[in-house]
Amino acid sequence: MTDQGNAGPAEAAGPVFDSYVIAATPAAVPPAGARLALRRSGPLGLALHTRDGRQVGLLPPAEAETLRRCLGAARRLRAWVRAVVPCRLRPRILVRFEGG
Repeated sequence: MTDQGNAGPAEAAGPVFDSYVIAATPAAVPPAGARLALRRSGPLGLALHTRDGRQVGLLPPAEAETLRRCLGAARRLRAWVRAVVPCRLRPRILVRFEGG
């Protein structure tokens, strides 16, 4: 899932990791390019939140584990919405993480 192209709002300064949101909250879908905050959710999960604190959704468990290790290694991670894809039940939110 590593991709160095299409860095988003700014050029990538470090490793790039693309993921998606599961259990997206339809009322809190941010636009493409919006910055997101990464917060722990329970003992193993990671949730993405908008700048104003609304929870967007959770990361898939395997990818949350990878990102938790990055956070545990005191790496700084920045996240933003790469794309929002309309779907029948819930929108698909694609997210890009950049490490520094």
